[in-house]
Amino acid sequence: MLAFLLAVLDVANAAAYERTARYVNDYASLLTQQKAGALTASLKTFEDKELIEISVLTVEKFPENEEGIDALLDDTYRDWNMGKTETESSSYKQRVQAFAKEQNLAEQVRTKSLEEVIKKYAGVMPEERPGGRAVLVIFSKEDKAVRVINGNGFGLAKGEWRELGIYQFSPILTHNDMAKAIELIVDIVQRRSLNMLETADNFSADYPGFRAPLHRFSLKRYDRYVNDFAGLLSPAVTASLTRDLQDYEQESGTEISVLTVHSYQAVSSQKSWEGFATEVFRDFDIGGKNISHSENKGVLFIVSDEDRKVRIEMGAGYSGLYDTVMKQVVDNVTPILSDANYIGGITYGVAQIIDATRANVTYWQWYKWPIFAGSVVFLSLVVAIRNRLQEYVAIHWLIAGCIGSVVIVVCQVLFKVLKAIPHGNRNRNYHYHGGIDGGFNGGGGSGGSSGGGASGNF
Repeated sequence: MLAFLLAVLDVANAAAYERTARYVNDYASLLTQQKAGALTASLKTFEDKELIEISVLTVEKFPENEEGIDALLDDTYRDWNMGKTETESSSYKQRVQAFAKEQNLAEQVRTKSLEEVIKKYAGVMPEERPGGRAVLVIFSKEDKAVRVINGNGFGLAKGEWRELGIYQFSPILTHNDMAKAIELIVDIVQRRSLNMLETADNFSADYPGFRAPLHRFSLKRYDRYVNDFAGLLSPAVTASLTRDLQDYEQESGTEISVLTVHSYQAVSSQKSWEGFATEVFRDFDIGGKNISHSENKGVLFIVSDEDRKVRIEMGAGYSGLYDTVMKQVVDNVTPILSDANYIGGITYGVAQIIDATRANVTYWQWYKWPIFAGSVVFLSLVVAIRNRLQEYVAIHWLIAGCIGSVVIVVCQVLFKVLKAIPHGNRNRNYHYHGGIDGGFNGGGGSGGSSGGGASGNF
C-alpha cells in the first residue's frame, strides 16, 4: 500500500512536459523550424564550449499562481534530469556507445554490459560536465512571461533571475515578438550563466553574500518617455504620461523621460544615487547630446521605491537656477510619494517639470522680489543716513557711496558667476554635479560631473 501511495505521489509530482529534445522543446509552437534549429545549434555550441547545459521549454500558459509556477520549474528540472553529471545521463551513455563504435570496439560492446563499457572508456571520453551547471528557461505564450531555474552548481546566484526578469526579460517580451524575445533572453541567460559560474568558482565561505555583478546588463531604454520597470504606474497612467510628454516634446523640443526602478543598486555599479542618475541619463541619450553639453535640454525623472529616493536630472543646457527650481519640485513630490501614492507623485512631478521648463525661468523672474526688497532697503538706508546727517552733507554722501560701491562689486561678481552657469561651465572646473535628489524623507544632494538636477528621500 505504501509503495502504491509513493508511486501515486511520484506521478502527481511529475513534470507535465516530456523532454523530447535536449535543448529546445517548443510545446507552444512559438518558433519556426528554422529558428528552433538555430537556437538548438547555439545552445549545443555553448554547452560544448562552456560545459553549461541550457534547455528551453515553451508552454501555452503558466499555472495561475507563483506556487504553481515554482512547482512547474522544479518538477520539470528534476524530471528532465538537468544538472546531473554526464555519467548519470542517458545522453552520455549514448555518447560512450557511439565512441566505442567509432573505435571499432563493437565486439566489446556486445560482450560487456553498458555500465562496464562506460566504466572502461569514461576516462578517454571528453571531460565530464560538473554537476548542477544547468539552466531551464520556460516561456509562456499567453502570459508573455518567462521563468528561469538553475542548479546548485552556480553557488548562490538563484535570486538574481528576479532582477533580470524585471529589468530585462519583461521589457524584451513586451517590445518584441516572442521568437525574437526568446533569442534575446536566451543570450542574456547564457551570459548570466557565465557570470554565475564565476561566482561559484570564486565563492568563499568568508563572503557568503558574494555575487557576480548584475550591472553587466545595463538598463535599456525600451520606451522614449516612460520606462516603468518597478511597475508603479498603471497602463492607463503610463499611456497618459506618454501622450503628455510626446506632445510637449513636439511643442517645445524638450525631451523628458520617466524611469522607475526597485533599487538602483540592483542594476548599476554606481555607489551613489546621483551617479546612477548621470549614468542612466547618458546611456539613455536623453537630450540628444552629452549631458554636459551646453545645448542639452533633456530631463530625467527617476523614482526608486525600495531605495525611497527621487531625482530630477537635467542636461547642462539649463542654468544653475534650475537646480533650485527642481529642488522645489522634489520637495512638493516627496510628501505624495511618502504615502506610497506613486501614481499621484509621478504624475504631479511630470506636470511640474513641464511647467518649469516651459516657463524658461530667468534669474530676474526668480529673484525679482528679493532684488526689489533689497533695493527698497538700500534706498531706505540712504534716506535715513541723509536725514540723520543733514548738517554733514559730505559725510552722508560718502557713506552712501561706499555702500553703493560694495553693492556694485557684489553685483558684478554675481553677474559673472551667473553668466557662466547657463553655458554649463559650473561643472567644467569643479566637477560639480547639479541635480536635485530627494528621498522620501526630504533632503538634497550632489555628486559627479553632469548638467544639473535635484534629489530627495521620501
